[in-house]
Amino acid sequence: MMVPSFQSADIGTEIFVTLSSDSLEGDSMYILSEIIGVISEVIIIFLFIQGVFSKKTLSPLAFIFSYFFYSAGLLSLSFIISAAILRILFCGVGIVLLVLFLYHSNLVQAVFMGIVFCAVYMMIDVFVMLLASLFSIDSGVIMSHSVSRSIYIITTHILLLVAVLIILCFVRNKSNAVTFPFVFILSPGYVISITLGLSFCRYLQNSGEDLPLPFLFASLALLYMNIVIVFYAQQA
Repeated sequence: MMVPSFQSADIGTEIFVTLSSDSLEGDSMYILSEIIGVISEVIIIFLFIQGVFSKKTLSPLAFIFSYFFYSAGLLSLSFIISAAILRILFCGVGIVLLVLFLYHSNLVQAVFMGIVFCAVYMMIDVFVMLLASLFSIDSGVIMSHSVSRSIYIITTHILLLVAVLIILCFVRNKSNAVTFPFVFILSPGYVISITLGLSFCRYLQNSGEDLPLPFLFASLALLYMNIVIVFYAQQA
């Protein structure tokens, strides 16, 4: 008669725990990448709107809660794979409402802002895919890894910020210091930031392993510095 062996059960349990922890880590990093994407996207939207319109005299809490609930809506839709079109619509309608209720504007101006941003956002998505193909990067592989997914999103949003700055050169308000010379001076930094982001993704593809967290921190630092520079330029 065969004696039951508990060694195999222990090995099976160990494998199960390992897979579960890997899955949990992957899920948490996926959530983190979406949070990073939404936060950076909403900040860029804020800079875009603020560069064109002046704020109404409202409580700071009105701005905080408005942008918070807008961010929460975008984040919720980010986790629904089949809701890409719905997310774009929500993004555009949200911009219209933010412009109408928080800034000195009219309905036509608010709708224009929503349409322009969504159109630019979609064009940047396509442009980044083309850039990735030039770097021989398979975006499907990149988006399946947590850290590289975050870096890919950050790179996309750096390009989005550049596009928004160019638009602001045409439609900015008088108090906004964002001009073509300003964008031109910063352009080497943007080129380096975007090239580094795509290079990180290419490194992942060649190595076959996900990128270490320092790569993500470096990309976040580049995005943060670019946003802070623009923010203070708008306060000038």
